[in-house]
Amino acid sequence: MTEKNKNYWQSYFDKKAKEEDNIYKRVGFVSEKNTELVRNTVRSYVGKPVGKKIMDAGCGDGMVLSHLAQDNEIDGYDFSKNMLKLAAEQGLNPIYSDLTNPDLPFENYDIAISVEAVTLLPDPIQTLIKIAQSVKPNGVAVFSVLNKFSIIRGIASLIYKYALKKTLPQKVSYFELKACMAKEGFSLESATFVYWLPGIYLNSSASRFTTLKLLFANNIIFKFRKNENQ
Repeated sequence: MTEKNKNYWQSYFDKKAKEEDNIYKRVGFVSEKNTELVRNTVRSYVGKPVGKKIMDAGCGDGMVLSHLAQDNEIDGYDFSKNMLKLAAEQGLNPIYSDLTNPDLPFENYDIAISVEAVTLLPDPIQTLIKIAQSVKPNGVAVFSVLNKFSIIRGIASLIYKYALKKTLPQKVSYFELKACMAKEGFSLESATFVYWLPGIYLNSSASRFTTLKLLFANNIIFKFRKNENQ
């Protein structure tokens, strides 16, 4: 992330944290229903742990895992100090980090999640790998990303690039992330494709993978587990 981009997004999210009361718009989601689809899938993958050490990388206001804060130790990493204040109010331990070159403790967490925060970075997959390396053997990493092969996102990117002269956040390849995580000793336990259009919001398991599912999915949510012998 360039210093210019970092300053822009810090300012953007600091302002949102102070001025936006809508908890969905505050962290950049397009709609309430899309937000709930993504968050509920992430929560289902995390489960209902007790007494665990958890990382939320790019935690924003901390709302994704706030329901687990009473029974677990949750470290929330973010580069918006105002967002971190909100996360602390939700019971997370706030840690300032822009995740570009995160100094994360090795094999320190039972569970690590990241919900689309890395899409603001120049190399989201390498950042997700660094986050995953902080997970203990048999631990879980849950990542929500923007789908690189989405037809809708591809069209939107062209419109933003050539008509609006803006750049959308980075998208991630299903196949590349799966392969990179396998090299780090992680197995893919589950994946969910999330679809949304005006008035249409649904998700679908990737267990029966098809090209059509991949092409029309806007988001992908992964659940990886680190092998015991790593």
